Amino acid sequence: VDEVFTQKNLEKTPTRPVGEPGSMVKKSRSTGSIGFGQNRLTELLHRLASLTKTRGVVFKYCYQDFDPLKAGRCNYNNFKRFFPFKERFSQEDILVLAKAYHDGGTKEQDHFVNYLKLHNDVTSPNSFASGSPIARSTFVPRPEMVQWSLEDSTPEQRLQAQVVMHRLRLPELFQDFDALRKGYCTIRQVQTVCAILGVTISQQDFDHFIQKYTREDGMFCYAELCAEVERAFTDVGLEKTPLKRIHMPDSATTVPARRSYQRMTNFEAEEIARIEASVRDRVQQQRIDLLHRFQDFDPIRTGHVTKAQAARVFTTLGFDLTEAELELLGKKYFDLGNRKDFNYLECVAACDPPDDILMAKKQMIVARSPSLPHLSRSSYFTAMGDIIPRGRMNTIKAPLISSYQIR
Repeated sequence: VDEVFTQKNLEKTPTRPVGEPGSMVKKSRSTGSIGFGQNRLTELLHRLASLTKTRGVVFKYCYQDFDPLKAGRCNYNNFKRFFPFKERFSQEDILVLAKAYHDGGTKEQDHFVNYLKLHNDVTSPNSFASGSPIARSTFVPRPEMVQWSLEDSTPEQRLQAQVVMHRLRLPELFQDFDALRKGYCTIRQVQTVCAILGVTISQQDFDHFIQKYTREDGMFCYAELCAEVERAFTDVGLEKTPLKRIHMPDSATTVPARRSYQRMTNFEAEEIARIEASVRDRVQQQRIDLLHRFQDFDPIRTGHVTKAQAARVFTTLGFDLTEAELELLGKKYFDLGNRKDFNYLECVAACDPPDDILMAKKQMIVARSPSLPHLSRSSYFTAMGDIIPRGRMNTIKAPLISSYQIR
């Protein structure tokens, strides 16, 4: 028994090599001869690992009911009978796995299979990959030939638009990380400030800022970036030119943060105008309510619907628009930098403008009602300017114009 730990008369031959404790003990479980190529086994294990991961199958749970001693093995018949992916593995493939994980037994039908080791190899593919790369399919996006108006602006203008739109203050948050007010902070602190303010910066723009405003030691000059952004509200050195007029930011300043339109050619713009004219004529003739049909797909009133929902609205209302015509309309009303969100509010404003007569009537009422209050008690016209039928002139009295109607 002691030979398991040491060897006899070791003091007489001190240079004799001594093995690890227990190295001379034969293992009770044999692995057997595989008799097939390693490449085939690796391919089977890759396939089994992919199926267990995608289908959420725990491989060892399939055999634990047939392993009362929890030894991690079962006989070949149970291994073959309860194999979870019989439709993807042939009987020969299952036999290959059984031979590779042979764990005792003499006959082919009675030998045991170490399903626990197979489970461990499947859940950690690097253990059997032996340096070979795992098969994977990387996503390669299709190159998009569409050009957007957002590309005309610089990264500073896009950041400036978000700051102006949300009325944010950049210097104060940066100074929380700069106790000595040196105007520098780390790149990680820049990411923290952007996360606190909720500013969305693309990776390309962020890399531009890092390359432009970072000095050699890796510190980021936030003071220079804030000065560039603050130009939207004031000019540097204004005290030297006190007569200079400053133009406050308006809607044009925040366009890079709100809208991004596709670039169109003159021919495409003419075709879009023709499509809008045909839709407008039919809407005015049949008095089709476009707005409420679009709002059925927009319960939270974001002002945008998907491309498929816009096509469904036009088809439901009887507009025979082709796929090419819908694509042309999308070039004008996809205004969020993608080809999914359709701005139906602008589309309705162009295809279903307000009635000129109704607008003129409301303007006339608002303009004349304060100076001519007797119009509200006319025997011939109602408060909204409609004609009272002749038989009802003496029976119906027009109501007074309320402040709510004037508004």
